[in-house]
Amino acid sequence: MWRRAALGVFAAVTAGVLSAGCAAGPGGDAVPDPSAVPRPDTGSFPTSPRAVGTPDRGDFVKQESMRMLGALPLVSDIDPVYRYGGGGARDYAGDFDVRYRGELGSVPAGRVASAELVAEVRGSTAYWGAPGRPDVIGVILFRMPSEKAAADAVSPALLGRDAPSLGQESPDKVPVDIPGSPGIVAYSKTSAREGKDVFAFAAIRQFVLAVVGDFDADRIRKYTDAAAAALAGFTATPIDRLGTLAVDGYDLARLTLPPQSGGGMSDSARAILPVRYDVVGSKKYFDDAGVDAAGAGANVVYRARDRVGALGLAKAMVAEIRDNRPGVQSEGVRGAPGADCMSYTTGILTRTECVVPVGRYVAHYESSQKQLAVQAIGASYLILRDVG
Repeated sequence: MWRRAALGVFAAVTAGVLSAGCAAGPGGDAVPDPSAVPRPDTGSFPTSPRAVGTPDRGDFVKQESMRMLGALPLVSDIDPVYRYGGGGARDYAGDFDVRYRGELGSVPAGRVASAELVAEVRGSTAYWGAPGRPDVIGVILFRMPSEKAAADAVSPALLGRDAPSLGQESPDKVPVDIPGSPGIVAYSKTSAREGKDVFAFAAIRQFVLAVVGDFDADRIRKYTDAAAAALAGFTATPIDRLGTLAVDGYDLARLTLPPQSGGGMSDSARAILPVRYDVVGSKKYFDDAGVDAAGAGANVVYRARDRVGALGLAKAMVAEIRDNRPGVQSEGVRGAPGADCMSYTTGILTRTECVVPVGRYVAHYESSQKQLAVQAIGASYLILRDVG
C-alpha cells in the first residue's frame, strides 16, 4: 500500500482579541487585555514585519508548483474517507527519474525524467503521524516540457518490468482496465511488504498525472476526469518566465518568521488546503473563518475575514491538534494573549505546536524544541499585533 507522505513548504512548517477587557483564547479561557500584559520571551526571533528579499529560482519553482497544487482536485472530493492530507509543492526540479524510482518504479520514473516541475497531493484514512498503517492515495502531477512529451510518457511501455529495488525483484504488473478512459495506462502490483497497489497514468495537456494506491477503476476515472477539467483552465508559467511570478502576492510572507532558506511565500487558501493534515476539516473552518490566503516562512500565518473569524480558526486548529495527537499537554504563553502551545509525543518524537490569533490573523509554529516554539509564537504575536 502506497504510504509516502510528501511534505511541501507549507506542510513542512506545519500542520484575536475581540474587545478591551477580556476575550476568549483558542482553548476557551479568558485572556487579559493585550495592552496590560508583559512582553513575551522571543529569544532571537525578530518581532516586526520583515523584508522578504529577492526570491531565488527555488522560490519561483515552489510558487509555480503551488499553483499546480491548487488546480488539482482533492482526493477527499472523490472519496471523503481519504480526508487527511499532507501533500505539497516540491522544492526541487530535475532528477525525477531518481527521486521517484522508489515511489513509482524505475520504468515510470524514467518516462517522466524530462519533467520540469511536480506537485503532489496525498489522501489518507488516518491523521499524519497516527499509529497503524492507513490506506493512502498518492497523486503526483508532473509538468512535462510539451504536450507531446506528456503523451509520449504515457504509453504501454509503462507496463514493462521495473528494475529490482533493495535487492528484491519488482512484482509483476497486472494490467487494469479503466472503462470509459482508454487513454489511462493502469496496472496493479502486489508485494508482501506493501500489499496491492494500483498505478494509473494519464496525459493531460502537458502534464502526466499519476494516481497510486488502492483506488478502484471507477474512482481513478473520476479523479482523472476531475483533474482534466481543472487543468483545462490552468495556464502554466513558462520556465523562462518563472521570475515574473509574485512569490508573496498576498503580502503575508513578510508577516512570517524568516525561514532557514529562501524568502518564504504566500498562496491562496485553496492552494494550501491539500497540505493541511485534516483536509476536510480545514476546508470547513477555512470557509467559516473566511480564510483567503496564508504566508509561509519559518511559521505559517493565516488571514481570516476578521477578528471573529481568526478566533474561530484558532479554536478549530487547537481542537484538531488535541483530538488527533496523543497525550497533549497544553499551556498558554506569557505575554501572548490567546496563545496555546501543545506538546505531545508520537513514537520517539516529541513536538510542540503553538497557535495564536491576533486581529484577523492566526500564526502557527511547530518545533521539536518546546522553548523555541514558545519564543517563536511570542515573536509572531508581536509581529501581528501591530499590523492591525
